[in-house]
Amino acid sequence: MMSEKKVILFDYDGTIADTFGVYANEYVKVAHLFGIKNASKDSFKHLYENNFSKSLEELGVKGKKVIEFIYKLREPFMNNHGLLKLFKGIKEVIEKISEKYFGKK
Repeated sequence: MMSEKKVILFDYDGTIADTFGVYANEYVKVAHLFGIKNASKDSFKHLYENNFSKSLEELGVKGKKVIEFIYKLREPFMNNHGLLKLFKGIKEVIEKISEKYFGKK
């Protein structure tokens, strides 16, 4: 008989870590590399809150360039998670959820 495993998954960006500000700053830099004019934190908010890939296509970044754009945007953070800060209290929330569904340590 196979044992049943329990898991709880969370989205990291914007759920566990406050990523908006750091990604918005990086977006402005990367957008200029891809020819997006008038890139700003405000314009990033539209992408962040909607379908990111589709929004990039509307700005002229199409096909494989969308993947390249996203890779460039995330690159600085992939090996330096210290740039991203967890939301205040998230550790305690995750611990409580773990206790509820998996029992105390």
